[in-house]
Amino acid sequence: MVIDLEDASCLEAKAQARAHAVAWLSEAHPVYVRINATDTEWVEDDLVAINCPVPGRVMLPKTAGADDIRYISSRLRPGTPIIALIETARGLLFSYEIASMDRTYLRLAFGSIDLSA
Repeated sequence: MVIDLEDASCLEAKAQARAHAVAWLSEAHPVYVRINATDTEWVEDDLVAINCPVPGRVMLPKTAGADDIRYISSRLRPGTPIIALIETARGLLFSYEIASMDRTYLRLAFGSIDLSA
């Protein structure tokens, strides 16, 4: 299951969506949280919220390169899984580099709608 704080959360409700996501996180609910992209004003709040006592797993939208993974990793607990979402031509170009990062968890995911746009 993925809780979406990015596209599924309108601007006016991002804080409320974040609070609901944190309330849901528990050992019984091992979900991924699709945070906002690294170039947005909401990413830091997302990262602080999901580093709660039971941290969420992370789906990172619009991953453009290894620097995005490094940035997110530096703000998460060690071992927090990250699924990199490839949604741009730049992300596709650097997909090997992104997939090679230690924190990229098992696979990449492709955002077909954003990628095709």
